Amino acid sequence: MKAAVINQYGDENSFSLESNIPEPTPTKNQVKIRVESAGINPLDYRIRNGELKVFLPSKFPMILGNDVAGIVTDIGRDVKNFKVGDHVFGMLDANESPSRRGFSKPGCYAEYAVTREDTLAIIPENIDFTQAAATPLAALTAYQTLHQKTQLRTGDSLLINGASGGVGTFAVQIAKAMGLKVTAVCSAKHSELLMSLGADNCIDYKTIPLENISERFDAVYDVVANQSYAKVKHLLNPGGCYLSNIATGSTIMSSVANKLFSPLGARQRNFHAWVMSNGDDLKRIAQMIAQQQITPIVSQVIPLEDVSAAHKLIQSGHTTGKIVLSIE
Repeated sequence: MKAAVINQYGDENSFSLESNIPEPTPTKNQVKIRVESAGINPLDYRIRNGELKVFLPSKFPMILGNDVAGIVTDIGRDVKNFKVGDHVFGMLDANESPSRRGFSKPGCYAEYAVTREDTLAIIPENIDFTQAAATPLAALTAYQTLHQKTQLRTGDSLLINGASGGVGTFAVQIAKAMGLKVTAVCSAKHSELLMSLGADNCIDYKTIPLENISERFDAVYDVVANQSYAKVKHLLNPGGCYLSNIATGSTIMSSVANKLFSPLGARQRNFHAWVMSNGDDLKRIAQMIAQQQITPIVSQVIPLEDVSAAHKLIQSGHTTGKIVLSIE
């Protein structure tokens, strides 16, 4: 089969397009998928450049990609919920069992991939393969963070920093479906899009830095993780929470210090949120898409042959929504 592989850690030019890669074979609890589209995430280039090799050691050659959308071509003997011909999408995990480290094993920058059936859902009829591939990791990140890491209720206020990216565009929509009042931090050119997705207010970070915002919120969701709790805690109401998609030393230390030394009634919660591949959560997201509560935002579709250019774009940090690879 054809696949984009890396044979060592490196920059975006590390990819090699190869056509003689053996097709994967599903184990008893896995589904084999003919990949139509594969989403690209910042996680991908962090794996590619070796940034995560301590947590996610891998053997070369390595095929990247966790966001998959395609057609089921084979199933393991224990698979119950999917059949050959189903149109599916998911946050792919080629491990037969979930990793103890919490990292999913990638593999969908290729014509075929395998993943456990508990990572998949049926693609809603109102989106195509491209939109489906733009959904799993980013939507699961936002959904699990807002529904499982916070105690936000209808009418509560949420500030989203980095709202125009892949996770951010889903976070805005999911937050509005929860009945939250959403303030989106973005560049001015993206405010129209975010208002159309449901944001109640947009703040141009180039004009008003976060430290100069006077309003307070029940939660601050730092999607791009370019801030710290210390820099934004003044934006939180008593008992509010700060969430980051990436755990850093400062995030962990300030979280511990806050729990130990803050007065009980004034404690603010500060933690990072790590996404987990979960088919049940993805089915709920699929229902929200079918009900038009959320929609994937795709900025560009790029052929697999140009994966290096796609990685260069995602590394820039200035993409809107998601970039998707077309495998065919």
